[in-house]
Amino acid sequence: MIENNDASLIHSYDLCDAHYPARLRLLKNPPVRIWQKGTWNERTPSVAIVGARAASKSNEKKAYQLARSLSQAGVSIISGGALGIDAAAHEGAMEARGITCAVLGTGVDVIYPERHASLFQKIYKNGGCLLSCFPEKTDIRKGNFPVRNRLIAALCDAVLLIQSPISSGSRYTAITAKELGKPRLVMKGAPEVQDLLMDDARAIESAEEILAILGLASVTRSEIVPSIGLQKMYGALLQDPTQGQGLPEISQRTGLPISTCMATLLELELEGHCLRLPGERYVATEYGDR
Repeated sequence: MIENNDASLIHSYDLCDAHYPARLRLLKNPPVRIWQKGTWNERTPSVAIVGARAASKSNEKKAYQLARSLSQAGVSIISGGALGIDAAAHEGAMEARGITCAVLGTGVDVIYPERHASLFQKIYKNGGCLLSCFPEKTDIRKGNFPVRNRLIAALCDAVLLIQSPISSGSRYTAITAKELGKPRLVMKGAPEVQDLLMDDARAIESAEEILAILGLASVTRSEIVPSIGLQKMYGALLQDPTQGQGLPEISQRTGLPISTCMATLLELELEGHCLRLPGERYVATEYGDR
């Protein structure tokens, strides 16, 4: 176990808190409290891409490519932060400068697997988040992962399974998605998931098919991306929560042009999510109003 000590970025919300994800309330017996590191906007269309840890390289590549294409279209990617398909999906989303959320079976301050230390840091520092219903310092427990997978299904608009044999823990995600009436998608021709087609899952081959299922086929990227830009900007502001940041620094951290940063910061300021400090420095209001 490795601990991530950026404690200032960890927030905890209970069921009564306005920041508690509304989608989790749809679960039977929703978690009474969640811990979140980074930012997450559940109003953004999202797809969960899950599958086996010991996935083939070709299936990891499919997960990466689909996550990248969906992110380019403005869709957020959710997965479980595990080896194999999960990691490929997170990386694909970030390659497209999209938003991704890793739902963990440990505390958000615990890095598991250990080789994902840089991946987890990259996720929340690029506008995404780590989320868990387990308290800080919760170590690896086998029974936590089915619980984690229920949260993944609740947070997304659709679940895509890639190389997910019956023994795979990602099947819990599909079960919960069915209970919640959400689309369950599988890769066309993948032998490990053919049984799900007999249970009303849909076979897909491309990101375009997924967008059509979500009703986004005719929606342009410009109509979806603004909320992603806001998330990225807010995530960048959280990296220096007390002193604030100037425009060049924010532009470098988000990868957005200064002109775009200025417009997005103005929108955040008008919505009350950030403050402009003396010297043209900006800070998230969560910290700036204290």
